[in-house]
Amino acid sequence: MTESTEKVQKAEKTGIVLGGGGSRGSYEIGVLQTLTDQGRTFDVVTGTSIGAICGALYTQGSVDHLTDWIGSFTQDSVARNLFVFPAQYTSAQGPFQDAGSFFAAFSKNGPQIEPLRQKLESLFDYKTFASSPKDFGCMTYNVTKQQPQMFTKEDMTADNAIDVLLASAAYFPAFNFVTLNGDYYIDGGFAETNPVQAAQKLGADSLVVVDVQDMDVPDPVLNPGDLLIRPIWKLAYYLDFDGVTLRNQVALGQLDALKYLDLAPGYLYTFYPGDWNHMQRLETSAMELVAAEGESWMLEKMDPVMEEIYQFILGYVPRKLENKYTHEFIFGRILECMGLIAGISPYRQMHFNDFIRELLEKFSAFDSNPDKTRTPMLYHAMEMKGLQDMLVFFHSAIQGFNGHLPKEFGILREKYLLPYYLAWGWHLMEKFRLFLLI
Repeated sequence: MTESTEKVQKAEKTGIVLGGGGSRGSYEIGVLQTLTDQGRTFDVVTGTSIGAICGALYTQGSVDHLTDWIGSFTQDSVARNLFVFPAQYTSAQGPFQDAGSFFAAFSKNGPQIEPLRQKLESLFDYKTFASSPKDFGCMTYNVTKQQPQMFTKEDMTADNAIDVLLASAAYFPAFNFVTLNGDYYIDGGFAETNPVQAAQKLGADSLVVVDVQDMDVPDPVLNPGDLLIRPIWKLAYYLDFDGVTLRNQVALGQLDALKYLDLAPGYLYTFYPGDWNHMQRLETSAMELVAAEGESWMLEKMDPVMEEIYQFILGYVPRKLENKYTHEFIFGRILECMGLIAGISPYRQMHFNDFIRELLEKFSAFDSNPDKTRTPMLYHAMEMKGLQDMLVFFHSAIQGFNGHLPKEFGILREKYLLPYYLAWGWHLMEKFRLFLLI
């Protein structure tokens, strides 16, 4: 048998890497749900911090119990006395024999993660975990030895498994240090937030990496063919365990995964694959309309203007998405921003025509009286009120002049590009409402 034949016959091992991120682990659970629904399985699972906990529970079985777990979360169900170290000004006084004695004194009566431990003990079954065909790796940081340390299944026993998982999630200073065999451990994120190399060491040939770090953190270095899933929307702070926030982030994980897998069109919103022909027809009609109305310049400025619109409405620019739909989804992004202004929830998958119908309904009330809408509008103070007014102003002008604004509007259009683009999207939607609502 030749070497090439052996490589062909050798089954490729797939791995999933779940990064650290505290409450953002809820997003990872949503991703796991979609991957499971799509029949994706993995031979290797590695995780850091909350990713290690989610990964261990995923290794032992389905993701259903993960969803139930996250749905029951409250701040108190994770820890007590977050960031509180009552003994730091009393018992944490020198002289000390070594660093360990200081850590012990400083942490005395500090943050307690017993609620998380108790919940984890009720969900984690060591026998099921150990007998799973999946390999598992958990990243921690050994403070005593000042080095990263990965624990695999072989290192984990019925007696220490829970402690190992909690050590990986001991995010200092929110949580106390965890001691294992006399050494102090803290969150594995101090070593490697996304344990990619750990998965490769366990034999994974291809990876799906779920990275929930902040927008400004660079992407991890991956091999060609690996899939990186990062939140498109900005997620909540690491220690925000509000129940509604967690459930919304589960939904975002589910929906983003569909888009990263080329299974759903849309960007901030998520539509169905069967809607794509309809959406393409809108894009084609929009291209023809901008040409007919002498507005082709809008295409040249589209990307920078869209970034300004996102910054204005959301306070940040969402992460870019690359899939088979995005390069042809241009004017649809304007309609999505209108959906944000109208308060349409992005936490559900919906049909494109239903989205348009809801948008038209809400904007009809918006047009009739910007001060008294039938549905709540998302706006912050006077700035968003100003956007409302300018939207109605430009929409009325575009409609009144049948898409051909007189030259006198040029200076106003240049000054107020954001509401003009949104008003033109409104015009587009009404122009083609008949086929959009089919």
